[in-house]
Amino acid sequence: MNLLKRIIKILFISILIILSVFSANASIVSELYPDFEFESEYDNSFAVSAYNGSKGEVYIPESIYDREVKRFSQKAFYNNTALTSLYMHDKMTVVNKWAFRSCPGLSVVYFSKNTSALWDFAFAQNPKLKCALIGNTKISTLYQSAFYKCSSLEYLSLPDTLKNINPSAFEKTSVKSVVIPENVTSIKTRAFADNGNLREVYIPEGVEKFGEDIFSGCENVKIYVIANSPAEKYCVENALNYEVVEKDKFPSKINGDVDNDGKLSIRDITTMQMNLAQIDCGFLSQNCDFNADCDFNINDVTAAQRKALETL
Repeated sequence: MNLLKRIIKILFISILIILSVFSANASIVSELYPDFEFESEYDNSFAVSAYNGSKGEVYIPESIYDREVKRFSQKAFYNNTALTSLYMHDKMTVVNKWAFRSCPGLSVVYFSKNTSALWDFAFAQNPKLKCALIGNTKISTLYQSAFYKCSSLEYLSLPDTLKNINPSAFEKTSVKSVVIPENVTSIKTRAFADNGNLREVYIPEGVEKFGEDIFSGCENVKIYVIANSPAEKYCVENALNYEVVEKDKFPSKINGDVDNDGKLSIRDITTMQMNLAQIDCGFLSQNCDFNADCDFNINDVTAAQRKALETL
């Protein structure tokens, strides 16, 4: 009888421990991934809630306790001084508010193709972050100040799923070229403001709502619009430098198509080589970064040459 009572007591304690571990918002540490803390989520998955490791190159675990790791909690890496590069696996979906704000060493982020939301200030104030290649994600809304004050941010690609660019999403960055996807309907206040490096922005006719001062402080920008579109009206009303172009003149989505003729050719390779040799020091299309590592060098030319030869 005493043995039965002891067994029942042990089982009861074990159940309490399991419930405490897997209850919502309970922070746990897995023995397999001691550098991370996790929180249980509503859909039986986990979110990364903290990183306490010393390694700069961080790979997010795909699962713990047979449950997927799918999100980053609020302030998960906030003010983390160790982080230099982040690698998301393709099950990651959400980056919550302030998750990677003020990480002074963060320079590279490889996004999950299933990322669907970047919340307020998700990557704000990261002075070394050079690129935001989110073009292959499923993001529909870039929330307020998502990349605010990322002063080194030069390279940007946006996904076709994007519909809304919220206030100050790219304010005080160094983005050079922006192609707004066709599904975007609104660009809100100061979305690209105070960016002296911004050279060109392509805005399709589907963008209907414009906030105030979207391009305030962007002295060098030229905006390409479709005739009689809301974007043209916005440019006229705000005395912005713009040019009307045909839709087929918008930049190609084919990586390496520098001359924008809809294909990768020897002419593209030659143009890249000339720019690399600084024969022509004009504006460089982001398509020159063929291998998408946020840099333009001989590796891009070599990779583009190999790809061009495959198509011959």
